[in-house]
Amino acid sequence: MNNIIDYIDWRGDLSFKISPLNEIDAVILSQLAYIDFSDIVSADFSEKISLRQTCVFLATASDYEKRINFGPLINSEITTLLQKAGESKRFSNIQLCGFVSSTDIEQEKQFAAINFILPDKTNFIIYRGTDQSIVGWKEDFNMAFKLPIPAQIEAVKYFDDACKNLRGKFYLGGHSKGGNLALFSGTYCNIKNQKRILQIYNFDGPGFEEIVLKNKRFLSIQKKIKNFVPKKSVVGILFDTGIEKTIVESSNNGIMQHDPLTWNVLGTNFVTTEELSKESIFIDKTLKTWLKQTDKDKRETFIEALFNVIESAEANNITEITDNWFKSSAKIIHHLRNLDSDTKEIIFETIKIFFKSAQESVQEKIRK
Repeated sequence: MNNIIDYIDWRGDLSFKISPLNEIDAVILSQLAYIDFSDIVSADFSEKISLRQTCVFLATASDYEKRINFGPLINSEITTLLQKAGESKRFSNIQLCGFVSSTDIEQEKQFAAINFILPDKTNFIIYRGTDQSIVGWKEDFNMAFKLPIPAQIEAVKYFDDACKNLRGKFYLGGHSKGGNLALFSGTYCNIKNQKRILQIYNFDGPGFEEIVLKNKRFLSIQKKIKNFVPKKSVVGILFDTGIEKTIVESSNNGIMQHDPLTWNVLGTNFVTTEELSKESIFIDKTLKTWLKQTDKDKRETFIEALFNVIESAEANNITEITDNWFKSSAKIIHHLRNLDSDTKEIIFETIKIFFKSAQESVQEKIRK
C-alpha cells in the first residue's frame, strides 16, 4: 500500500492550483516540522525561503547529521520526504518562515513551530510534536494534571504573532503533541485571529479534558477541526478532541502506527476504516478509568517520581538512554532501590490503580 512518500512521487508534478491542498499535503508538512531548520529558516516572519532552497542549505550544513538525528521514535525517512518534496513541482516553491525551537528544562517546555506559505498566499502553521528530549516527554505527561502546559502558552503566542506579521488566512496543524498545540492555539488565540483560521489538522494528537471542550472559544472552531488517528491509536485517544475521528489504516502495528509515514494512502486521501482496534478501545477505556480514579495531585506526584527515576540515568534524550542502555538501566535500578518509602508507595499505588482500571475494562468487555 502507498504512503505519503509515494504520494509525492505520484502527485508531485501537480500544482496546488490544479489540485488544492488536501489531508495528505497537511500531514507531509507536519512531518517536515521535525527537522531542525535553525539558521536556515529565519525566526522572522518577514524573511522567507523556498523549500527547494531550504533543502540545499540543509544538505550542505556542516552539522547535517546532527540536524536529522531524530532518535529511535521518529522515522528517519522524514529526510527522504523532505528531499522529494523539495524537488517536486508541488512543494518546492512553498515559502518557509518563522521557525522557532526552544527547550527549557526549568520550565519543562519543548516547543517548535514553523510557517509554510502556500502558493495562494495562505499560511500553514505547523507545530512540532514531541521530539526525543526527556523534557519534551515530561511536558507531555504533565498534560495529565496541568493546563496549560508551557508549550500550549507558546503556541498561542506564536499564532497571534504570525497574525500580526502575515497577511491572509491560516491553516493550523501538527502531529502528536503538535496536533494538540494546533487545537489549543486555535481555541485561545485572539478572537479576531480565530476568524482567519481555515482548518485545523490534528494528526494523532491528544485532546483535552472537559474544561476546554465546553469552552465557547473551542466550540466556535469545532467545525474547522479535522482529526486523524491510526486504527491502533494510543496517543490520539488520550483525553478527547470533541469531534469525530477519521480512523486510518497503517502498514505497521501497535504503537508504531503513531508514525504517519506508515499510514496508507490512496489518491489524495488516507485509507480509512470504521472502528478503532480492540486494543485501542481497551487502552482508551483503561486510561479514562484511571484518570477518573486518580486525582490531579496524585497524578502529579506519580509523574514527578517517574521522571525523577528516568532522569537518574543522567541522559538528556531517548537516544542517550538507548545507546547506553546497560549503564542507564543500572543507574535507574540503583535510584529505584534508594527511593524513600513514601515515594515508592505513591508509584506502586498509582500503578495498582492503573491495572485495576485495566481489569475493569476487561470485565466490562466480558459482560458485553
